[in-house]
Amino acid sequence: MSKSWKIFSLLVGSVAIWIIVSFGWSWPEISSPITAITPATIRKLIRSNKIGENGEYLPFYGYTAISMVEHPPSFGQQIEHFIRSSSLRQFFVPLPHDTYHMTIFNVYTIQDQTIPPVERWVKEEGGVIHNNSWLPENVLYKQHVQATKLLSAVPPSFGVEKVELRTPVDYSVLSVLVTALRSDFKDEIMQLREEMKTIYEHNDTGLTRFHITLAYSYKPFQISEQVSQDLKILNDMVQKLVEFRLVNHGVYFYDRITNFILWTDRKKN
Repeated sequence: MSKSWKIFSLLVGSVAIWIIVSFGWSWPEISSPITAITPATIRKLIRSNKIGENGEYLPFYGYTAISMVEHPPSFGQQIEHFIRSSSLRQFFVPLPHDTYHMTIFNVYTIQDQTIPPVERWVKEEGGVIHNNSWLPENVLYKQHVQATKLLSAVPPSFGVEKVELRTPVDYSVLSVLVTALRSDFKDEIMQLREEMKTIYEHNDTGLTRFHITLAYSYKPFQISEQVSQDLKILNDMVQKLVEFRLVNHGVYFYDRITNFILWTDRKKN
């Protein structure tokens, strides 16, 4: 091996060791946007299929089990206004405050891969899935009834003990992590999730942390001093969520992420 090749190998090895020590083998996780957002932590935007490139919320059909956030309209309006008027508006579009909710179990999204009950309907009955409409009433009727019964047994109102503003590494959403629920309610929810896995025949692997989404991104995120300051302000604002309650647990269906309808309130055919 030539002397120049040895020197090159040593340089490559040194750089590799520096990368491993500094970042680890995987992309560095962000513990909090308040202290950890840097240009190095920003990935290329993976825009959600719930929002268009111009910031409009798109048709998006599906079913979910959620708890709504009960809060004074003035609080939600302040959050909406701040996201819409601060530097965050360059990248994010706020959700209507009356849609703030915590997901308990993601049931099924029409545009995503099907779940076993839907697959059986397609194979056995020749059902056709349309991206621009819900499924026929009978397809998941039995499952929704069972899930609704379980949700009705949960205490009708419960509090959140701790929250943390966080944006995931792809920066597709602004969300509040619910980092502490009352312990007895958390146990109930985790048991409920296990039972819903059986009812809907899938594990809902997409839900890794309980959270409340505030906004979706439509443009690639860029960090700046002003953005960092505004994220700190927003973090302070959302701490007030611990004063409010999560209510109206139920199975909901939606035609876009800005419109949730309680399944038991649907119009009967």
